[in-house]
Amino acid sequence: MSDLEIFAPFFSLDDLATSSKKQLSHFSTPLTIKGRSTVLHRGQQVGGTYLVTKGRLRVYVQDLQGREKTVYWVESGQTCLFALDCAFKDLVYPAWVESEGPITQVVVIPPSNFKALYQKESAIRDFTFNAVSSRVFDLMTSIEELAAFSLSERLASFLIRRASSDSIVGLSHQDIANSLGTVREVVSRYLKKMEQDKLIALQRGQIKILDAEGLSRFH
Repeated sequence: MSDLEIFAPFFSLDDLATSSKKQLSHFSTPLTIKGRSTVLHRGQQVGGTYLVTKGRLRVYVQDLQGREKTVYWVESGQTCLFALDCAFKDLVYPAWVESEGPITQVVVIPPSNFKALYQKESAIRDFTFNAVSSRVFDLMTSIEELAAFSLSERLASFLIRRASSDSIVGLSHQDIANSLGTVREVVSRYLKKMEQDKLIALQRGQIKILDAEGLSRFH
């Protein structure tokens, strides 16, 4: 794989000028992170736009008691909305970020270089707009569910939205609890009930959805 091919999941390289391709190749910094590790701290100056090429990043905040609440995940082929905002506005990062999984790979594009590419390349502008739109939609969905749904309904919706194409949710009970702003014991109790109803199968380190339609009606 060439240096530029790692950007293929994010935007079309064919649409970029030769000078832009050279800029991407020259200024981008690849990072490889092993295991679960803190990538960014709240209040830290962001080094650029973060593009995840392998693994996953978790973006989270903490309340006054130190309890974590997941804001969103950045999957392979996605970028971090907060980092984008910080890069454009020269802000410090408003949350914490940690890597998940055995290996996480990220490409960082410095803010000045990304802004220059944004100004002259429509492919970069389209990528940025789509990334922001998708993330805002996800956040609005979470806010609406928090206001209107019970915890059991929010859990069911979360599992459906987080499932992969093969109906697998690769998250621990604690990860799910962090995302929903509750405790692991409550999540485990609801998951056990879902399993008894044959809606899901609890497996080591993951959850398999057996009946998505039935799960959508769980309460």
